[in-house]
Amino acid sequence: MTITIRERKELRIQLLFNLYEYYYQNNGVSKKLTRENLQENKEVDLAYQYLENKNLIHVDRQGSQLFIKPTVSGIDFVEENHPDRNKVKTNNESQEPDNTAQALLDWL
Repeated sequence: MTITIRERKELRIQLLFNLYEYYYQNNGVSKKLTRENLQENKEVDLAYQYLENKNLIHVDRQGSQLFIKPTVSGIDFVEENHPDRNKVKTNNESQEPDNTAQALLDWL
């Protein structure tokens, strides 16, 4: 199955944002994947390789296992570009953030 350039960019953004959430929900522990898992979905494998080459994630390879976590640059990227970054909660209300989806797609 072939996906579009836009879909690849969206996949990379989603993987990075999910990795950020995993990292903080698990007290800084790296996400464990296996080579076999990634070979089942080549687009995900290529997306992780891209994010690693952009220095947004760190991949520690140990045999057939991979331990993946965001780098400082990856954390900064998510925090600067996440759609919720500008929400201000006051009395159960929030201010909606500006739309950065297109800027993210353009950057990645």
